[in-house]
Amino acid sequence: MEFINRRLMWHGMFLFLIGLLTGFAETHFINTRMGLAAHLEGVMNGIFLLALGAVWNEVRVTPGQRISVIGSRFSARMGTGL
Repeated sequence: MEFINRRLMWHGMFLFLIGLLTGFAETHFINTRMGLAAHLEGVMNGIFLLALGAVWNEVRVTPGQRISVIGSRFSARMGTGL
């Protein structure tokens, strides 16, 4: 399970940093509102993934929900034995 935490946090931090970089380039977009939307999406969803990774051990899901969230191939690879 720790692997899932670290993976969520890594992707969250990556998305957050891309969102910050998009904020610097916001004025260079043809449509500046599009740049602002991309910046906000990256920052907010990056923070969400970081928070989700931090509390992932506390999340309780049924086997059916686990398949839909994580995917059957990932569960089989991690040996969770659905």
